[in-house]
Amino acid sequence: MTCARLYTHQYVRKTTQGYQVRPCCISTGVQEYTNNITDLQNHKVLQDTRLAFDKGIFPEVCSRCKIKEDANKPSQRIQYNARYGTDFSLEMDGSYYGDIVDWDIRPSNTCNLKCVMCNPGWSSKWNEDVEIANKYGNFQPTIENKSFNWDYIIEKTVGKAQRISFLGGEPFYMKEVVKLLELLSQNEYNVNNTKLRFNTNGISFNDRLWNILSKFKNHTEITFSVEGIGKLNEYIRFPSVWSEWHSNFLRCVDDYKIIQGVNITIGAYNYPVMEEIVEYFKKYTDIIDVTYIEEPSFLTVDALTDKNKKTIMQNYFLDLDAKRGTNSKEIIPWIYND
Repeated sequence: MTCARLYTHQYVRKTTQGYQVRPCCISTGVQEYTNNITDLQNHKVLQDTRLAFDKGIFPEVCSRCKIKEDANKPSQRIQYNARYGTDFSLEMDGSYYGDIVDWDIRPSNTCNLKCVMCNPGWSSKWNEDVEIANKYGNFQPTIENKSFNWDYIIEKTVGKAQRISFLGGEPFYMKEVVKLLELLSQNEYNVNNTKLRFNTNGISFNDRLWNILSKFKNHTEITFSVEGIGKLNEYIRFPSVWSEWHSNFLRCVDDYKIIQGVNITIGAYNYPVMEEIVEYFKKYTDIIDVTYIEEPSFLTVDALTDKNKKTIMQNYFLDLDAKRGTNSKEIIPWIYND
């Protein structure tokens, strides 16, 4: 028993504590960091996880895949094994020295939006309103460190990577991400073999970026984050402009080389119109992911009926309105209904 992700995949996220050590983005219960990016591939967490599988034990950090498999549902472990196989050369101590070909890169919290459900740890723009984040005590910001080792990423991906996912922050707003994409687009192997994937807020496209993406032969996957239509999305994903977002989304819809989808985070701020939002995007894409927000707790769906949460939520939005010049009572009136 094994998981190919432990051999072919690398999760890379830089925080002020260092690079976060995780077998993958859905692993649980790991609070380990290293200051050296080269330690990630064979950190003790990865070694122990590989050795556990090798002994026929499902590691605790991989519990999300185990839950799915116990319910006879396809897990990411099964999907990765089908793609990359299960024959890997494991050292006695659990180390693996083969090439990493699948990358999950989250280089910083650099972002041009400060969404109502976000915080300074995931968006640099939120630092403008950090006093509100601190006031409500729901945020545990881990500000991203800018000293990201791009030389290592370039060495390991240019001419080698089969898949690269970029997340943030906002990846298209990060200059170093665009520079890396440019390098990849000039390499014959990457142009012909590398599949790119992005999570984006949809506001940072430009002609330079489109020209770079057009060079890759594989379909590029772009997931647009969206929480509403028109003014609702502008309010939640402040300070975005709906016409700009919609234009960029439609440009992807019309580009046969791009597989586009949307990710909708559902909370008290958009739950009453959730069906309307989903129906709207069914006209454009079959890929619609819906996630119910868990934090901050006063923005979850039950805040609409929980008196204590509702009071905190209302005060939170009124504070945002006062700082941002917005009007929550007009845009999301249902959070004020009795």
